[in-house]
Amino acid sequence: MNRYIRIFPILLGASLVDGNALAGSALDGDRIGGSEPVRIPVSARPRIDLSTSAREDAANLKEIYSSFNGNEAELYDCCQVWVVSTVKSDFHARYTLAMAFTPARDAIIRRIQLALSSESGRNALSISLHADEGGMPGKALQAFEVKDIPPEGNCCEVESVGPVDTLVRKGRTYWVVAKASADTEGGWNFNSIGAAGLFAFNTGDGWQIRDLPLGAFRVLGE
Repeated sequence: MNRYIRIFPILLGASLVDGNALAGSALDGDRIGGSEPVRIPVSARPRIDLSTSAREDAANLKEIYSSFNGNEAELYDCCQVWVVSTVKSDFHARYTLAMAFTPARDAIIRRIQLALSSESGRNALSISLHADEGGMPGKALQAFEVKDIPPEGNCCEVESVGPVDTLVRKGRTYWVVAKASADTEGGWNFNSIGAAGLFAFNTGDGWQIRDLPLGAFRVLGE
């Protein structure tokens, strides 16, 4: 059977911990906290192809940033995700995630495409674009909600938000943030090209910054 790994940015002691060891354990309050991944295997699901509208956006707009694979059949990693969740979710912990990017030129963002997954609870995630403030996500520039997200284990459909219509400047850092609400437990799929960089997560005590494999996303515009 094909398997894939759900990954949580959690520190338990000083090493990577198998998620199976957490079975039946109590979760403390609104977060587990920490900084290293815990891995939990989950069965993979059938493939979902990239939609026509997402393909047309990529063809008609210029790429400002991308951690997607150039091979559409391997656009992102179907089988590893960073979890995005709330206290009321089945995971019983808050995880808001943010991935950074830095434009190589001045541009106007029109669309942001993301590789997102749904695990349980309300099938929706809030996606927002933020300016940088002191090396972490700052002021929100735009915000959207995506619904009807495919279940975890799929590739290669993407969720597209926009029109964003936001000017970004060459050499400045910006953040794309994924946040859950209600009882949502979802995921942000890993990229499949080995891209790593500024990664922020918030478990309730403010942003923590790491250099980790990035969730897959693409920023498109003019």
